[in-house]
Amino acid sequence: MLLLELAFYFGIMSLIAFGGMSAVMPELQRLVVEIKGWASAEEFLQLFAIAQAAPGPNILIASLVGLTLLALGGVGFLVRRDLRATIDRLGLRVPTPAHLVVMVVGVVALYLLNVGVETMQRAWFPGPWEHDQRINQLMAGGLGLGGGLLLGVSAGVGEELALRGALQPRLGLVFTAVVFAALHVHYSWMGMATILLLGVLLGVIRERTSTTIAILVHTIYDILAVVTNGGATGP
Repeated sequence: MLLLELAFYFGIMSLIAFGGMSAVMPELQRLVVEIKGWASAEEFLQLFAIAQAAPGPNILIASLVGLTLLALGGVGFLVRRDLRATIDRLGLRVPTPAHLVVMVVGVVALYLLNVGVETMQRAWFPGPWEHDQRINQLMAGGLGLGGGLLLGVSAGVGEELALRGALQPRLGLVFTAVVFAALHVHYSWMGMATILLLGVLLGVIRERTSTTIAILVHTIYDILAVVTNGGATGP
């Protein structure tokens, strides 16, 4: 009977998991901890951390592979474009020294923006701030350095290839940033607004330099967020 319940609930969640597993983690925790009582909050966090650290494909790897394939399929790789044309369409370039300077400035800008908005949120909107902190702890609290590196690469490469690389040339900077924020519906409205601003900055970086620099900025930012803050609000 328990297996049937698990199959039913997880099947329903899979239908609404737009944005990946992280989009339904809060609801999954509510079901497992608060409604069914199958585990305590601490046990749930520990189990999630173990699942992330276990050998073999996990949520982060699956997200990286899925978004990369989505980007390649979206630009017509091996259908309308060969490898060289696909790389060009996705905006992947060898970084120049000037672009590497932009990368450093971009990482600092994203980090300062997040810290500033989070400080304001904590003072003026404590409810949404506490919600976002719980989400951060759930997603990144038990990852450690190795998991933080994997999280940064998964989000930085996968999301930037799919959004800034494949989607932005079609939808434009603003609408792509809106889609980017919509992929993070597990955060509060304030957290999503912050991610929208981060998406705009990443879009500007992509337009002024390349998708390669946007990938590097996003990746380094996420790794810093996990390592220094245990997971700051952000992409």
